[in-house]
Amino acid sequence: MIQTFFNSTNVLLGVGLLSLPLGIRYAGWIVGMLLLLFVAVVTTYTAKLLGRCLDTDKTLVTYTDLAYASYGPRACNITQLLFSFILIAACVALVILFGDIMNLLIPTLSVIQWKIACGFILAPLHFLPFSLLSFASMIGVAASLGLVVMTILAGILKDERPGSLRDPAATFLFPESWSTLPLSFGLIMSPWGGHASFPNLYRDMKCSTQYSKALVGAFSTTYVIDLIMAVCGYLMYGDNTADEILANILVTPGFPHTLLVMIVVLVAVMPITKIPLR
Repeated sequence: MIQTFFNSTNVLLGVGLLSLPLGIRYAGWIVGMLLLLFVAVVTTYTAKLLGRCLDTDKTLVTYTDLAYASYGPRACNITQLLFSFILIAACVALVILFGDIMNLLIPTLSVIQWKIACGFILAPLHFLPFSLLSFASMIGVAASLGLVVMTILAGILKDERPGSLRDPAATFLFPESWSTLPLSFGLIMSPWGGHASFPNLYRDMKCSTQYSKALVGAFSTTYVIDLIMAVCGYLMYGDNTADEILANILVTPGFPHTLLVMIVVLVAVMPITKIPLR
């Protein structure tokens, strides 16, 4: 159960974590907090439903197997195409993030060279079993948690806005423009899209009866971390919150250089620990 907890949490804590402050900015405090809680509850329930579906037939292993058993070969092909596109896009985004971040940290190598290096690092990891990947997941979860801690620390160390938790920016209870609400929902939903990996995680469990308990722990942990990042990021920058909170922190003067380096390192660790689970 422990390895499933870490693998599930690592799948959920992706780079979408960094965009949550913008999601709250677009939705306002009240609607944003309700949306975040709603998405957490619904995705937890649907992940549990996947386990129940897999219980009906031991030959079902992947998400596409479920689609085939439920709706036939056409649904299987469509599902496989959609999830392949989603997972490839997620992996590409993580590799791009790794290249950009490492280039900021060590500019002697170009962004392209860092992306190639990322590919060489990741290639052997795809052949490891989930039992070994759980150790990488522990590092990934720790990196995500460390990123939240560094963000909070940055906000505490800054005396005045922008980027300060002691002198928070102006925020809003409701959306400034209700037309941004659909975009807000997409941003808040983005960290919770790991369902394609759950059937494999379920089948890898020695005791599948612990699946629901592992999911509750993983989703609860993810919700708390996402909530803290969303609240702190929005308080620090308010209406000036960028697409990713790091885009604000890295260009705001007044933060200690060591803190910025630690943030960059933690972000660089995330793709290495998350892509193999995709």
